[in-house]
This record gives sequence, C-alpha cells and structure tokens, in this order.
Amino acid sequence: MIGRYFYLFVVLFLLNACTYHGQLRRGVYQAPIQPNRIFATVLVVADQSIPEKILFTEPESSSLKAYMVKTADAVAVAATDALATRFERVDAGVHTLAPQYDYVAEVTYQAGLTRTNCEEDSSSLSVRVNGLCTKMKLVLHTPQDKTPLFTASARQWDEFLLPGFPAGVKWLNQHTFSILFPILDPLYVQTQGMHVRRTLEKQLKEILQEMISKLDEKRELFSSAGRE
Repeated sequence: MIGRYFYLFVVLFLLNACTYHGQLRRGVYQAPIQPNRIFATVLVVADQSIPEKILFTEPESSSLKAYMVKTADAVAVAATDALATRFERVDAGVHTLAPQYDYVAEVTYQAGLTRTNCEEDSSSLSVRVNGLCTKMKLVLHTPQDKTPLFTASARQWDEFLLPGFPAGVKWLNQHTFSILFPILDPLYVQTQGMHVRRTLEKQLKEILQEMISKLDEKRELFSSAGRE
C-alpha cells in the first residue's frame, strides 16, 4: 500500500515538474512621461479581452512539456503605464467603471507558438515549433460611443527554443537514452519556461512602444475630445 502511494506521488511530482508555472512581472513598460500629456482620463479595461493566463505545449516533444504563464495583471498594468506617458491619468479596472473616464482603452492580447514569424497558430502545427508570437490590439473610444477613435495592432516574434543550457539538457537527455529523464526533463522545462516568460515580457514592451509611437501620430484625435 505504501509503495502504491509512493509511486503515485512520484508520478504526480514528475507531471507537475514538467509544467512551468510563471507570471509576467509588473513594470515591464518603463518610459519617461511626456511633459505635455493630453489632459484626459483613460480606463484600461482589465476584465474582458486580456486572458488570465496562457498555456501551451511543445508539440514535437516526446514527453509532455507545458508552459503556463499568468498574463492578465501584467498586461493591464503595462498598457496602463504606457498610456500614462501620454495621458494625464490612466487606471486599470473593470469595465463597469468606464462612465467615470473620458476614454476607454480595450486591450486584446494573444500569445502562442508558431512555426515562422507569427504566421501559424499552435493548433495547426504538425512539425517543429521555432517561434513564440505575441499579438496585441489597442482600441480607444469614449464611454458613450464605442466607435474607435484610435486603433493600433502590433505583433512580435522571437525564437522559442533557448540556446545554451536548455538545449544542452535536451541533448544530454536524448543521448543518455532518457536514463536521466526524471532529473533532466523537469530541469529543461523550468529553464525553458523562464526564457519563455522573459521573451513574453520583452515582446509586450516592444509592442507597446510601437503602439505609443502610432498614438503620437494621432494625438490630435484626443486633444480636443477630452475634458475641457
């Protein structure tokens, strides 16, 4: 009986160890505040189009390697920090607070594995994955009218597989006939998972930088439409 429970514990431990659990950090977007910000308030809606977490696996792997990263809080905060460099006051909150603000910012966020340059979703993959893609869309409108005043879309793509240590661990596991699998596989997943998290943070920052540049080109749309 004890042996059976011990075996079950080991199996559950290995399954959990082969899943990376992480969270995007706050403060991803940092930039100087523009001195002549638009005198208006903005609500970044945090409870509708931003997923609570993303989860994906390596489809070409012989064993289950999963990566789960919590995204909702960090994405909303990053969008808030980015818009706060251009607007007088920006908060993240639930959509029911919208009537209290001059503008509403709706952020759509997606991230997943692709083959090449954001061209394919993970659901259609049948061969080796080589990319991690983040896509975002930002729409600004007034609480009274959902007709977009400003819309920006951007995407970033980076290599998924981290060279160096995780690649070495994977190679060693393959060339030792998986004898060290119980140790090497969880080690690979956790190391690769940290690389995934850092890549997603980098992509989030770069996408927001691109969106803010596009917003600067359309500043006149807001200068006369905000609070008097």
